[in-house]
Amino acid sequence: MMFAHQLDEAIAKYPKLVKSHAGTTTILKGSIDIVDSNGKHWDSYDIEIHPTADFPSRFPTLFEKGKKIPKNADWHINGDGSCCVAVLPHEIIACTQGISVLRYIEEFVIPFLANQTYRRYQGEFANGEYSHGIKGIVEYYQNLLQIENIQTLISLLDWIIKNPKPSRTNTCFCGSRKKFRHCHRDAYMKIALLGKELLQDDLDQIISLYNAK
Repeated sequence: MMFAHQLDEAIAKYPKLVKSHAGTTTILKGSIDIVDSNGKHWDSYDIEIHPTADFPSRFPTLFEKGKKIPKNADWHINGDGSCCVAVLPHEIIACTQGISVLRYIEEFVIPFLANQTYRRYQGEFANGEYSHGIKGIVEYYQNLLQIENIQTLISLLDWIIKNPKPSRTNTCFCGSRKKFRHCHRDAYMKIALLGKELLQDDLDQIISLYNAK
């Protein structure tokens, strides 16, 4: 299994992690230290990382086992006790070309745990953490497209679903009158990686959320 074959690389970089087993499944478990850029140690977390059926096209699953993080959605913990380290669109985009266990730890697990530490010390998440659930997905698209108005967001996502990719010299679909290559091209390219089916599902949920207000 690809997941199991990548564990030695992760352990070499983070020697407080070891291979273990959950039933017949090989997992990664142990301690992760949260250390800032000045080398100051802020915290340590006991974790387990389990493979998923779709790895490396989807993230492995992170569990915080030391009971430092409250087990509720407000702290980005799912009902099964797993950690919600990123909203689904971000996860899918990050895994477009596959993700390694080591990259998952460095780009998602450690930042997630560092943010939990920040909240435990400061009472809030750093850097405007996305909300849990569909609200977080809305915030992700808002940030990616650099728009705040929900109705505008709905209109732009609907346009992306229903239309082919613009030419780089076309006027941008957002209505800014800028050329596509100078405006929303990068955001469009990321969103297009999600596929129209998932994007339509997200859009339907956003519309339901908007209409419920």
